[in-house]
Amino acid sequence: MKLRKFKAESMREALARVKQELGPDALIIATKPVKGPGGKRMLAVTAAVDETEGQAKSSEEKPVVQGVSRAESAADLAEAMQPLRSELRALRSLVRNTRPSKNVNQKALLDQVAELKKMVANMTRRPPVDREALEQAAKGHTLAKASQARVRAIIGPTGVGKTTTIAKIAANAALLERKRVHIISLDNHRVGAPAQIKAFAKMMGVPLTVVRHAATELPMALEQSANAELVLVDTAGRSLQDLRAPRRVEELMNRLPKPEIHLAMAAGTSSFDIDTIVARYAPIGVSRLLFTKVDETADLRELVLAPARHNLPVSYVTGGQKVPEDIHVATRKLLMSMAIEGQELMEVA
Repeated sequence: MKLRKFKAESMREALARVKQELGPDALIIATKPVKGPGGKRMLAVTAAVDETEGQAKSSEEKPVVQGVSRAESAADLAEAMQPLRSELRALRSLVRNTRPSKNVNQKALLDQVAELKKMVANMTRRPPVDREALEQAAKGHTLAKASQARVRAIIGPTGVGKTTTIAKIAANAALLERKRVHIISLDNHRVGAPAQIKAFAKMMGVPLTVVRHAATELPMALEQSANAELVLVDTAGRSLQDLRAPRRVEELMNRLPKPEIHLAMAAGTSSFDIDTIVARYAPIGVSRLLFTKVDETADLRELVLAPARHNLPVSYVTGGQKVPEDIHVATRKLLMSMAIEGQELMEVA
């Protein structure tokens, strides 16, 4: 699979250049408006062609028009794959929910789904996984442990999706398990955080208490949630550079009645950063790891290696923005399978 980027003043011009450079079988997989010389409004177009079927042309060795380099970096690849994955999910949903009719060619839709799956598979280059080494590292360790505590707090760095994860857990508990759920938000640090969690809570019909001053308002929030079977506590994320953050989080956790603390991290976090994060927060009383964004990395070995290395089991793995679908209760089998086979296990079947 060959990816190329083009800039053009219109979609017509972009299509002509794609066809000239990559041939008639090339596919447009991403477009976005950008600024050109002098602030001129232009389009950035990412196109792909499958070289394995003889579609590559000698012109591919020429510099890309408008001085745009080939999309060979990991960032470009991730950007290009995102709309593909979204389109694939949409098509799958359309095929499942569409009844046969004269106006709908289901075979064509299925063929398009198959083609997109092939493109995603060809574009993904996972690092080789040594199954035996992974199994040996996991031997004798509890990799996963379901969460059972009434009060569960999710802590961790900025940008890992703690609030969305809270919403997914709440939705599953309230809508599917029919439990009485109450959310307490301690995230008054991030701009827009209260509005986001309020929107989630309203959508699910789950009571929410936003705490801005823990010393005076948290006792009242705990009293309001006294009848809940599950209390989920959302916290503000902090930069790894903020060395005082763990102490602030500890002060908040000490105000909660026997909380089960889940340390959330993105699945693509390096082992060095994972070790740094765990070292800073473990003394607070972390009892579970929680991995998010498994759909944004090809290397999922840390789903197994991190809990084994730190003797901290994983409670949940999440990937995607859909509430409540994109979350799974962690099991040893799931973590091992994902670490070896990839995140496709999280995708809509």
